[in-house]
Amino acid sequence: VGCLRAPRARAGRRAPGDDAGGGAGGLAVAEPQRGDRGPAADAGAAPGLPPRGLRGAAGARPGAEGPAGGALLFSARGRDLKMSHALSNETNSTQPSPRTLPDTSDLLKMVRASRTADAIEELLVSSPTDQQQKLLKQVIARAVELAFHPIGCRVVQKALSIMTPSQCRDLVREFAGHVANMSTNRHANHVVQKMVDEVDPSAMEFVVPEMEPVAVAVAKHKYGCRILQRVLLRFPRHLLGQLLQSTTDAPALVGDQFGHFVVEHIIEHHPDFRAKLMPTVLAEAAALGADSRTLPFVARVCERVLRCATEGREELLGQLRWRLLAGPGPASVEALAGTDHGAALLVAALPAASGEVQQLLVSRLQAMGDYERQKRVTTALRRMGVRVAAASATAGDPAAAAAARWNPRGLAATALGT
Repeated sequence: VGCLRAPRARAGRRAPGDDAGGGAGGLAVAEPQRGDRGPAADAGAAPGLPPRGLRGAAGARPGAEGPAGGALLFSARGRDLKMSHALSNETNSTQPSPRTLPDTSDLLKMVRASRTADAIEELLVSSPTDQQQKLLKQVIARAVELAFHPIGCRVVQKALSIMTPSQCRDLVREFAGHVANMSTNRHANHVVQKMVDEVDPSAMEFVVPEMEPVAVAVAKHKYGCRILQRVLLRFPRHLLGQLLQSTTDAPALVGDQFGHFVVEHIIEHHPDFRAKLMPTVLAEAAALGADSRTLPFVARVCERVLRCATEGREELLGQLRWRLLAGPGPASVEALAGTDHGAALLVAALPAASGEVQQLLVSRLQAMGDYERQKRVTTALRRMGVRVAAASATAGDPAAAAAARWNPRGLAATALGT
């Protein structure tokens, strides 16, 4: 008897052989079908709603509107679904709900809860005047905290673009004592850049005194170097004296990966301080290539001097001559011609050089051939009327010529050896 199993039967039906007195096979247990919920499960359902888990014939959920606008109600008896349309003005109201404005009582809380700044920026621009002024007052009151936040810094920048001059001055005063830290922060540095661009320098006289003690550290920082260049460009000369003195007295800036941008800016825009930088530039040029890590940055500074300065150009070319025309090395003509920084230096040195130095540079460049990596230099030679010939060292050997085409430094060694 134990191995016999009663056939499946729907809930509420008798199995075959089941009668009032019980058959030989015993009573068949009614097994619920998939989707059926027993009375115990339906007891916990909310009154007036169908049990959870039931679907309509077309996949509709309970509460969806029917053809007559009523709610679809499903019976809970197996798969026998019954639909009735119950019209209700409360559940099927088509009146749009009134638009509610966001709570702007705590702007900092909004910023911290937001994933992007777009919604808050739109709120600043499109809010009614009274609400906009309340938001701007909160920006001024929480300026420092917002500036160091990834979303808050964008909110402060947007506020600076729509504020009145008096409000901008009030906002800028909140940053007094924090400029040095903001200049090296990945978020707050954008606020300082916007502040320097938008606000009158007379309202930010505290900026230069705060940056003077840390000018070299800020100039060598990847964010701070941008701010220092903007300050040197926007502020009047009488406020920049000590700041320029601090940066020109630092020889380490010439060979620094970020500091050389500040040195180039001073060479181009502050000619009265250019002479103070020349001894440092000449010393670095004399040792060009000694340190491969500083070679690209020193080459950029030398190129800027050759383009922008008139005084000290001959002395610089005299120092560069011994490095460019020396034997194979990282600072040789052949090695520099295949790099961006070296090509820029050679293009600036060719017209500036005169006499013997120019002839030596041209002859060395002619021996290299017209290859893709030297295209910038060969184009400058053609503009000077110099014809660039193919390298004679590899003319008879096609394999060597193909290898040299992809390895200009190897070609340089071959050309020098011949």
